[in-house]
Amino acid sequence: MRNHLIWSAATAQGRTRHVWHQRTPASGRHMTDWGRRADAFIAVSRFTCDSLPGPLRPHARVVYNPFVVEQQADPAQRAALRAEIGAPPDAAVIGFAANFSDRKRPELFVEIAARVAAEYSGTVRFPMFGALNEPQLSRVRARIAELGLEDRVLLIGPKRPFVPLLAGLSVLVAPARREALGRTLIEAGLAGVPVVATREGGNLEIVEDGRTGRLVPPDDTAGFAAAVLDTLANPQASDAQCRAAQARCRELFSLDSHLARIEEIYAGIVG
Repeated sequence: MRNHLIWSAATAQGRTRHVWHQRTPASGRHMTDWGRRADAFIAVSRFTCDSLPGPLRPHARVVYNPFVVEQQADPAQRAALRAEIGAPPDAAVIGFAANFSDRKRPELFVEIAARVAAEYSGTVRFPMFGALNEPQLSRVRARIAELGLEDRVLLIGPKRPFVPLLAGLSVLVAPARREALGRTLIEAGLAGVPVVATREGGNLEIVEDGRTGRLVPPDDTAGFAAAVLDTLANPQASDAQCRAAQARCRELFSLDSHLARIEEIYAGIVG
């Protein structure tokens, strides 16, 4: 938001148009005053739009971020991920993909992993991708040790490119709070990977619970584990959800759709 405050002041002195693009839930006491001066106001999700100060909401337009929607799931990616993490070919691989922070809740993922590992009859691994930031990393390591999960929860860290590895997961678990528009949920949907995520924020615009994935109350650790186990136990239903998720993500998050909305907004302020 700081950049927009600066540009609002700069463009107020001349004839340059200013488009405010809000990518996170709103905050800041100066937002209403300066936001009113923007020629157009874009939010990346309905959740983000609804978080705006009241006077700005009627003027905001929701435009979802664009993605490469033509990608196809490659069966070889499943084997590649297992080779990367040293898991057997038949292992269930339940992933976490986010930079460690309190809002992303990596410790909750470890708690979910413990419940799944206790009830799942087959081999299971839990790779954690993303920047292993402190102090969350120390807390995660301590909890892994306390729960005896050292051989199953794998601290992988950041990987580039990540999407090919994501496509090899059995399930993606996303326990983060207040996500504006969770990128990995969309990438998982496009790649045909089942998702279990928090029932709040922008997740509600990406995932239709029971049709394109599973949504769970944010602090329901048992509910997360049950959703993961149900997904693993019912591959036909899971495959149907993945197909529906892929179709939905292709419709909502294509580059063509994004460009059409942006061009419409820009045409309205310059022409």
